[in-house]
Amino acid sequence: MDDSFDFLLDGRQKAAWALKGDCFVPFLAGFTDAEGSIFITNGKAAFSIGNYDEDLLWLLREGLVKRGIESVHLYRAEKKYPIAGGYMQRQHYWHLKINAKEPLLKLFNMLSPYIAHKKRKKDIQKALKNIARRNGKRG
Repeated sequence: MDDSFDFLLDGRQKAAWALKGDCFVPFLAGFTDAEGSIFITNGKAAFSIGNYDEDLLWLLREGLVKRGIESVHLYRAEKKYPIAGGYMQRQHYWHLKINAKEPLLKLFNMLSPYIAHKKRKKDIQKALKNIARRNGKRG
């Protein structure tokens, strides 16, 4: 999240409110619109959110697992990992990633009604077609 959301956050309690009740899915959809990536890699659909806020990504992972979306991986890039424009990151950058078919289907079905970004909507459709095609190959 950028600084415009600071008024919602309280120290280490960042986004913990989003795990409660009906807030989680709309929160995750908005965060996906802003920070997420839905793509095809090595012929397979994938979902990822990258952020410097490790605590926030752990909360999102916890919320997904609580909602039956397993195979959510969280990993850290190196501290000085190069990013676009030749810049180097100044702190650890974290990635939340899902690339298994069933968890992706659950995630996209959950998020689709709340996604607002046109590119994310198109990316979800491409990912769903990819999964359907791969499922068809298995018979």
